[in-house]
Amino acid sequence: MAGPALAQTAFQLDEVVFSANRFPTLRTATGSAITVVGREEIVAAGRFQLSDVLARQPGVTAVQQGPLGTLTQLRIRGNEPRYVATFIDGIRVDDPSLIRSEFDFGALGGTDIGRVEILRGSQSALWGGSAVAGVINIETLGALEDGITQTAEIEGGSFRTLGLRYGFGQRTERGEMALNLSFVRSDGFSAADENDGATEDDGFRARRVGFSLRHAISDAVTLGASGFAQASDGDYDQGFPIGDAPNTTRRREAGARVFAEFATGAGTQEVGISRYRVSRRFVTRPPDFPSDNTYVGERTRIDWLGSTELSAATTLVYGADWEREAYDQSGNFGAFDSSTRIAGAFVQALVVPLDGVNLQASARVDDHSRFGRFTSGRLAGAWMVADTVTLRGSVANGFRAPSNFELFSDFGDPTLEPERSRSLELGADLRLGAAGFGITVFDLRLSNAIDFAGSSYSNVPGQSRRRGVELTADLMVGDRWTLGGNYTFTDARDRAGERSWRVPRHDLALSAEVLLTDRLRHTTTLQALGGRLDNGGKPMPGFGVVNTRFAYALTDRAELTVRIDNLLDRQYQLVQGYGTSDRALYVGLSSRF
Repeated sequence: MAGPALAQTAFQLDEVVFSANRFPTLRTATGSAITVVGREEIVAAGRFQLSDVLARQPGVTAVQQGPLGTLTQLRIRGNEPRYVATFIDGIRVDDPSLIRSEFDFGALGGTDIGRVEILRGSQSALWGGSAVAGVINIETLGALEDGITQTAEIEGGSFRTLGLRYGFGQRTERGEMALNLSFVRSDGFSAADENDGATEDDGFRARRVGFSLRHAISDAVTLGASGFAQASDGDYDQGFPIGDAPNTTRRREAGARVFAEFATGAGTQEVGISRYRVSRRFVTRPPDFPSDNTYVGERTRIDWLGSTELSAATTLVYGADWEREAYDQSGNFGAFDSSTRIAGAFVQALVVPLDGVNLQASARVDDHSRFGRFTSGRLAGAWMVADTVTLRGSVANGFRAPSNFELFSDFGDPTLEPERSRSLELGADLRLGAAGFGITVFDLRLSNAIDFAGSSYSNVPGQSRRRGVELTADLMVGDRWTLGGNYTFTDARDRAGERSWRVPRHDLALSAEVLLTDRLRHTTTLQALGGRLDNGGKPMPGFGVVNTRFAYALTDRAELTVRIDNLLDRQYQLVQGYGTSDRALYVGLSSRF
């Protein structure tokens, strides 16, 4: 089993990544900061919520409003989640039914996730709108080995939580397929903090099915498809101030993509069509204001991606995409529906002018059905000064298109222009034997922001800024110990120069993994946040949470796990008024056959 997520930086510098250039590239050859989270790290952090492990990565923080299933937003480098583009198996899953299109990680577990790439910095030149702060590219679990493999997992524990998963995979010379089924339920705890007198548990239940397949019908043509469907139901609290209420939410979402790949001798071509639909129903009851509202978002996307090797030193990567987003609202808060369309095309040159020097230059033009055209670009480079030292950097601009709600609701303005960004980062990676170190300095500025002003949304003047530094380190001690850590300092300021809310100035994550015996592995992690403000600029106390896990290999294909979250039973809040888990114990059993 590989080490935990926090101990991966230096030892996998030669790992191949896709998101940075939309083309398979060695990590050491890209100028952008990127983190890869593998299956082992996801499982070690707990299968119930993927955001738990993502929040431990450099530059990433999670803001969750209660227990499993409640609203969970991921921020990259202090930027709001509407500036992050999220994909699952090539399907864009930013939620068009929200006021601002973003992905809610609260209902996404880690049971069927195989790998995640987190790309930081403005990436609109390659990925289009919303990729202002970065891109989260999620791949579901595929076939694990040649032939047929089946997997089964069960985990349960505190808050009457139970998770089940079954997976089937098959890999042949011509292709592979995978099917994943999962279920989770939990009585949870009160979303409104129990330390403030709340006593009503807010539970959650979800069922999910996902599949992926690809088959080479010839040496030059491969066909494939992927998809998922999830039904989830939960309880939540809200209000000002927040308190217990028997509110419920019902969420149904599904996505699918079909694609064809063509090998053309000097390169490859891929054409895909995807569809994503999400429906959210919220029912609030006294003491909150009684209401029943349903929000539906749909996205249809057609994409083309190609690459051509012009010479041994130059490769062109290019593509185009078209999207239609639709929004429909009904219930006590009124009814309306609307849609927008956007189309874009990009080209990127990957150049190796000298041995150890890799340069990337990209440009993109998007055309929106409301505001017209926007041009974005990115320059990036990496220089391997020596076998142990890599210098990297990038400069880019980006944009976020206004959502359907911001444009067409009773509070909208159909003349809104896109939000704009400029991003700069410089970094270095150093590997000294069994030790690895990394540093990235970043600066991102946002202008033309869309905000609620007066009685409607509007583009407001001024510029906000996020700047800081990300540090990573890891160390192998002998053949049994792996130590790792990362620290992010973020100075996030709004247009008036005041500190932004819900952005920790200090974010520290540490891990230690030890192979106690040939069969028993132990992992302990610490995450500490400090320097936070919440609504109204109210200071929030810093905190540190320790999680620990033991994994015992019963056989070569079966494993027993015991993990304790919040080992020291710290009392803290991620959002003012909302509770977090007390000390919790979970026991799991997994098998592959």
